[in-house]
Amino acid sequence: MRLRPLIISASIALTLASCTTKEFTAKGVIPQPHHLAVGKESVRLSSIQSKGNETLSKLVNRFAQVINLPIDGDGRVLNVSLDSTIQHNDGYRIVINEKDAYVKAKNYSGIIYAMTTLSQLYKDRQLPQVDIYDYPQYEWRGLMLDVSRHYFEPDAIKEVIKMMSLHKLNKLHWHLTDGIGWRVQIDKYPALTDSAAWRVDEHPEAPWTNLELADASNPAAHGGFYTKDEIRDIVSFADSCGVEVIPEIEMPGHSLAILSLYPELKCTDVEGDPNVFCVGKEQTYTFLTDILSEVAEMFPSKYIHIGGDEVAFDQWGKCADCRKTMKSNKIKSMGDLQGYFVNRIDQHLKSLGKTMIGWNELTEGTIPKDAMITSWTGWEGGLEAAKRGNKAIMCPLDYVYFDHYQGSADFEPQAWGGANTLKRVYDFPIIPKGTEPQIAKNIIGGQANLWTENIITEKHLQYMLLPRLAALGEALWSDPKDKNWVSFNKRLENIKEIYRKNGWDYSNSAYTPVVKGERFNDKGELELTLTNETLGVTMRYTLDGSRPNYESTRTDSLVVITKPATLKVAAFVADTIMGRVLRVPNLMSKATKASKVTYMNWYDKQYSGGGTRALIDNKFATRRGDDKAWQGVRAKDFVVTLDFPQPITPRVLVARFFQHLGITSVVLPTKVVVSARTKDGKWVVIANHSPKKRYSYDAVIATERIELDPIETTRLRVVAVNPVTLPKGHPKAGDQAWVFMDEIAVN
Repeated sequence: MRLRPLIISASIALTLASCTTKEFTAKGVIPQPHHLAVGKESVRLSSIQSKGNETLSKLVNRFAQVINLPIDGDGRVLNVSLDSTIQHNDGYRIVINEKDAYVKAKNYSGIIYAMTTLSQLYKDRQLPQVDIYDYPQYEWRGLMLDVSRHYFEPDAIKEVIKMMSLHKLNKLHWHLTDGIGWRVQIDKYPALTDSAAWRVDEHPEAPWTNLELADASNPAAHGGFYTKDEIRDIVSFADSCGVEVIPEIEMPGHSLAILSLYPELKCTDVEGDPNVFCVGKEQTYTFLTDILSEVAEMFPSKYIHIGGDEVAFDQWGKCADCRKTMKSNKIKSMGDLQGYFVNRIDQHLKSLGKTMIGWNELTEGTIPKDAMITSWTGWEGGLEAAKRGNKAIMCPLDYVYFDHYQGSADFEPQAWGGANTLKRVYDFPIIPKGTEPQIAKNIIGGQANLWTENIITEKHLQYMLLPRLAALGEALWSDPKDKNWVSFNKRLENIKEIYRKNGWDYSNSAYTPVVKGERFNDKGELELTLTNETLGVTMRYTLDGSRPNYESTRTDSLVVITKPATLKVAAFVADTIMGRVLRVPNLMSKATKASKVTYMNWYDKQYSGGGTRALIDNKFATRRGDDKAWQGVRAKDFVVTLDFPQPITPRVLVARFFQHLGITSVVLPTKVVVSARTKDGKWVVIANHSPKKRYSYDAVIATERIELDPIETTRLRVVAVNPVTLPKGHPKAGDQAWVFMDEIAVN
C-alpha cells in the first residue's frame, strides 16, 4: 500500500508513538526478512536523521522519541531516506556496519516496515551490525475483524491496528454490519444506529437466537456504533501505521436487523425470518447505494467489501418480485440472480471510484472483471476467481479462522469450530501446490478472519489474535523457502516480550501438551502418544494425579499405562511449567476390559465416536462439538451394555456428556440409570442419577460420577435418558434433542 503523504503529515505526530512499539529486546525479527546478515558487533546510536521531505522528517523524529533515542550524544547517526531505485514495492534496506548506518525505502510503507524491524532489534541505544534487504512476499496481508456480533470501542480497534503494524500486516477488513448488528453511522438512515446497533438477548446463553432490537437507553441492551468522526480518526490512525482499512457492508444476505426496521425491502409473502434483501425491488438498490455513497466518503480505501456469503436463495425463489426480475432479465439460476444484484451494486461502486470485494460465494454467478474474492470455505472459490482473471485473497477457515480454538478446547475460552493452532497458521499455504502460474499470479495474498460470536472483552480479543498474528505475518511476508519453524519459535520469545510491554494479552497454548494418539499394544497396555507444538521444551508426567514437577518422569512422546491411572503432563522450560497441565483421568479403568459393547439405539453415523468401543477406548472428547470422539443419539435414549469376561463388583461409574445450549441441540440427559445383571440373569438397578442442570452459553462437558450399589456382575447397562424434544424456554425449543456421550469408566 502506498501511504498518502498528506494523511501521514497530519497524523503521524499524534499516532506513531502508539503504532511503533517500544523498548524491545534484540533476539530476532518477525516476520523473517528476505535477506538478513548479522555481524558480531553492535553499534551505539546517538541520533536518527532523515533526508527528504517534512513528512519523512516527522516520521523518523517520532520514531526516535518512541525508542527514547537522544537527538544529540555520542555514537553513530542513523540516516533515513526514500530511494526510488529499490526494486520491490514496499521494500527497504537497512545497513549498519563499521562505516555506514542507514535506512532506505521505496516508499512510506517501506519506511514504516524498516522502523518496525529496527524496533525489534534495538536495545539500550544499540543496534547489531546488520545488512537487511526486505520486502513483502504478498501484496495483501490482512486481518478481518468482526464488530457486528460484539462491539468494541475505538481504542480497542486501534490496539488491533498496532498489533497488525508490528507484524507487518497491511489490510484491516472491517466487518461492520451483519444480521445481528449495524455499526456505522449513516445520516440518511438514522434508524440503523438508533435501533439496529442495539439488541437485547432473550437467551444470554444463546445471543444469536430470537433477535430483539433495542436502543441505547435500554439497560439490558448490547451494542454501539462508530460515528463518522470516529471512523475517520481510526482510518487516519491506521494509515500512519501502514494499515489500510477496508469496510464491509454485508449484502444481500445477513440482513435481519436491517429488514426488521425496513420490512419493505424484504421479499414479499415469504415466511420465516427476513435475512436477505429482495433483489427484485428497486427501492433495495436505492437504499443500498445511498449507504455505500456515505461509506465511500468515510473510507479512502479503493476497496469496499459487500459480503455476499450464505444468501438464503430459497426466499428469492418464493418471491414474486425476484421471479419477475429473473424472467425480464432472462436469468436462469439463483447464482446468476445474485450475479445480477452484484453487478448492479458494482456499477455504483465504480461511480464512487471503488473496487468491489466479496466472499467466494459470488463465484456462483457472474462477477465484475475487476472484483476481488476473499475465499473462506477453502481454496476453491479463490482459484475459480483467479481462473476467471479476478484477484483472489485466501482465508480458508481450517487454517486462518482465528475464532477457532488455538489449543485443546478443554483449556481454551469458548471458541468456534475446529482448532487452528499456531503451527497450523504458520504452515498456511497461501497458494495450493500444483496451482498453474497463470492462476497463481492472481492470488495476491491472504488474511485471517476473526468472528466475535464468543468474544466480548478486549482482552479475549487480543488473546485470540496473539501470537497467531506473528505466524500469519511470517506466512504472508516471508519467502516460503526461508520459513523455519525452529527459528520462528526462538524469535517468538522476543515478540512476546513486546506483547507484555504493550500490555497485550496473548496465548501460550502452543506449550500445552496434547494427546496425539492412543492404542492398546499386544500386551494389553495403553500407549499414549504426546506431542507439543513448541520446540525446546521438556515434557514431564505423573500417573497418580499429582502435579508434575522438574523431578517427574520425562517423555519425548510415549507414555505406557499398565493399570488404572490419572495422567498429568506439563511442558517445562528449565524448571518452569509453560502453558497448561494436561490432565487425562480414568485411564485403564475396568471398563477397558469389556469384551463386548452393544447398543439398543444405535448412534448416528455422523457421530460414531470411532465405532462400538469408542466409549471405552481411553480417547477423551473435548469441548468441541465436532470432536470425533463423541457418540451421539438423536431423539432416543442412549442405551449401552458392557459385557465382561470375568465377574466384577463395580462401585463407581463415571460417564461424560456434552452440552452446548447456544449453538446446538445437544443437551445433558435428564437421568442416568445404571443396571447390572445378577448371577441368576435378572437385571437390577444399581444407580439412579440425575445430572445437575448447567446454564451456560459455553460448551460444557459434564463428568458424572455415579455411586453404585455394589453387586457382582458380568454385564452393566447404562441408560442416558433423552428428553426427545427440547422444552419451552430452550433457545432451540421444539427441536429434537441429542445426547452425546464419551468414555465410560468403571472402578
